[in-house]
Amino acid sequence: MANISWTCPMFGCKHPMEKTSPNVKSVVHLHNGKEYSLIPYKKPRTTPGTETVRELDKKLWPIFSEYIRRGYSDDKGYCTCVTCGKKDHWKNMQAGHFISRAKKAIKYDVRNVHCQCPMCNGFKHGNAVEYRKFMLERYGEKTVLQLEYLSRRIYSFKIYELKHLIELYKRKLSGVG
Repeated sequence: MANISWTCPMFGCKHPMEKTSPNVKSVVHLHNGKEYSLIPYKKPRTTPGTETVRELDKKLWPIFSEYIRRGYSDDKGYCTCVTCGKKDHWKNMQAGHFISRAKKAIKYDVRNVHCQCPMCNGFKHGNAVEYRKFMLERYGEKTVLQLEYLSRRIYSFKIYELKHLIELYKRKLSGVG
């Protein structure tokens, strides 16, 4: 957690603002022998009602994940784990990344995300060796190298990009199975 900023209500105070750790519950200043409690200061949002990049990213992921899982499922809703071959309903599967989703430049690249069982995606940390074999077989070395190259780019999402992706994958989902 970030430090907390406190403001003094007394006009002309020599130390009008103090920063403390989040564990501090209250701060007091002395002015002319009287104690004054400082007020915690929170910076207001730039524009009330607008969503942040973090909020939009959180909103986009479940939509994108469902699109991936349903896209790889058959007409009965079953899909196969790309790393171990386990077959299960798309609701019980996960959208697993070949290269970590922390690499924002390729987080929502459909070539980087495929259907995986919870065991491979979670407990086996993506089952990287088998995932790489699958990627080379499916896309070839050129695409794998391209994804690895793109993953090294420093990238930050823009609000308009995330809003566009949310609308795009919502539309695509309505057309999938």
